[in-house]
Amino acid sequence: YQCSQALNTSQIDVHCFRHILQIVRDNEAAEYLELNVGDNWRISEGQPNPELPMQILPVTMQETVYGELHWQNSHVSSSEPLLNSVSSML
Repeated sequence: YQCSQALNTSQIDVHCFRHILQIVRDNEAAEYLELNVGDNWRISEGQPNPELPMQILPVTMQETVYGELHWQNSHVSSSEPLLNSVSSML
């Protein structure tokens, strides 16, 4: 809910996307998040952990892939539904 509220703004920009990553991290759904769009646009929240596998979800709109959401958490199964929703929302 908080993520959808963060997108309910007149101007969607990098600050909006960073806020969404912060919300997800603050709610302990992921220890590290990284949003990649295109070749030159990347924002991240947290620090990657080399001991955890990196999960990757596509960021799509109408079946077109615009980027990827990378994330790490020690409890992948409990985080996956939320991160799938966030990926769709982005």
